[in-house]
Amino acid sequence: MLSIYSWVSIVLGIRIVARHMTVNTHGSFFQRSGHIGATWRKRSSIGDLLKNPSLNWPRTSSSSWVTAWASRPSPQPEYTKTSDSANTATAYLCGVKANIKTLGVDSSIKAGMCHANETSHLPSIMKWAQDSGKWTGVVTTTRVTEATPAAAYAHSGHRSWQSKVPQDCGAKDIAYQLVHQEPGSELRVVMGGGRDSFLNQTSKGERGYRVDGRNLTDDWVKNKSSTGKIRQNQGGAAAS
Repeated sequence: MLSIYSWVSIVLGIRIVARHMTVNTHGSFFQRSGHIGATWRKRSSIGDLLKNPSLNWPRTSSSSWVTAWASRPSPQPEYTKTSDSANTATAYLCGVKANIKTLGVDSSIKAGMCHANETSHLPSIMKWAQDSGKWTGVVTTTRVTEATPAAAYAHSGHRSWQSKVPQDCGAKDIAYQLVHQEPGSELRVVMGGGRDSFLNQTSKGERGYRVDGRNLTDDWVKNKSSTGKIRQNQGGAAAS
């Protein structure tokens, strides 16, 4: 069954910008969540569910399409048609198929497993761009720690571990990785929502989810020395 997010056709985009590229000045990648729901809604609006209407999305002047599906642990079938945004983003940003609900790790990590073993970690196009001397950033319409953008910089056994991991796991949560571990710590721009994953529960005047006593927005500014800045509004924050 499609989730409510698919039926209401919420399309979340992640834009990864790389400056000083040899061929193209900018490269953009978009992962669409809910495209099937969008198609059915348009069919319903024209009153004919049997028609196959053309959406505006694929009419861009220059584009390519990639279909991704998930790995599944035995004894289940090796692959499944239905994936989620975590392993889909891993597939098209890291080039490796992974299990549902995992991001930035290979198929040896099942959903909910600790991702402390770095041999399972996958490099992403973000890391490759940085290694080539390019500037990188993430701009998203959802939380910056949500599965789609997080696959560009994080490794996690579960997409929900955005502000904390299980006590018996020695790995770091997604927000921590963005601020303190490469390639997240080397991003030039981060724009999106989800400030609460970076703030401690006891932060005065702020609603936070963290239980480790850290204020990661302060850490970001300190790590960036004189160049780090936080811009925030009522709906979210941006870092640069």
